[in-house]
Amino acid sequence: MPDEVQNPTADELRETLRAELKADFDRQQATVNELIADELATAPEHVKKLIPEALAPVEQVRWLRKAKASGAFASPTVPATDSRRPSNTPTPVDPATLSPIARIAAGYANSPK
Repeated sequence: MPDEVQNPTADELRETLRAELKADFDRQQATVNELIADELATAPEHVKKLIPEALAPVEQVRWLRKAKASGAFASPTVPATDSRRPSNTPTPVDPATLSPIARIAAGYANSPK
């Protein structure tokens, strides 16, 4: 029987399986590293300086996502400024709200000279 099919041994099967798993792991690791690099690249420059370098890359992404969720990247909303020119007229003061001394002083200030 010259056309016999050789059955692989358990060691050969184990090594084949180990090589396939390692190749699959390497592909997935490359994909994860690419995703991490893309996530870190989207961070603004002023925030990149704040990311702790002692953390593993996955932990850096977690830190970055927590910072985004807390609003660290959001610029504060500034209310619109009043672009009108200031008026020179003083605001009228209600004498009823003044103290007695202030009423007397206001009466002297308004007296004709």
